[in-house]
Amino acid sequence: MVLTTFSTYSQVLQPPIQNYEPALYDAASQNWDIAVDDRGVVYSANNQGLLEFDGLSWQLHKLESGSIIRSVLPHNDRIYTGSFREFGYWELDEKGELIYNSLKALMSSFELRSDEFWEIKELNDKIFFRSFGGLFKYENNEIEKLQNVISTAIEVFDGRLIMAERGKGLSVILENGEKQPLEGDLSALDQLNIVELHADKNNLYI
Repeated sequence: MVLTTFSTYSQVLQPPIQNYEPALYDAASQNWDIAVDDRGVVYSANNQGLLEFDGLSWQLHKLESGSIIRSVLPHNDRIYTGSFREFGYWELDEKGELIYNSLKALMSSFELRSDEFWEIKELNDKIFFRSFGGLFKYENNEIEKLQNVISTAIEVFDGRLIMAERGKGLSVILENGEKQPLEGDLSALDQLNIVELHADKNNLYI
């Protein structure tokens, strides 16, 4: 009998990490969401407004209301943000400055109590905003409330919008706004409170 031993070594690759202190970007220390647009510009939902970083300098864009921005999503030359009892988008004006356009006027038919919009996703040029009190769709300058449930996360995966409902697992939001359970054996998720969903090309992470 011949006993052979092998020694293996693994190389740990550490990506470069740069820390930015609040004193450097001149805004609050709490950042709730972060996103990057097609140009590589970073946007952060900050307690004091929308933070913009182009790799060289920081800019802070404040809401007139002074509300905390909770969520951010760049899409098609717009930067969508969610805050307290409203959401909207930022666009560049002729001077190259980001100007906020509130969509609150389109929400007058909805009863918004203490809703804060914590998450924004895009699917087929439709923009979805999630608060703990409901799921809203923005399309063709109209807003529709799709679900009146307590949801804790949404994510786009395999061309569909997936929603985590508190204590009730995962659902697929259909084109008509209705929901149906996500297929497969998801019994391991029963009674669990899902707080985050993330997706890549092949996988949905819970």
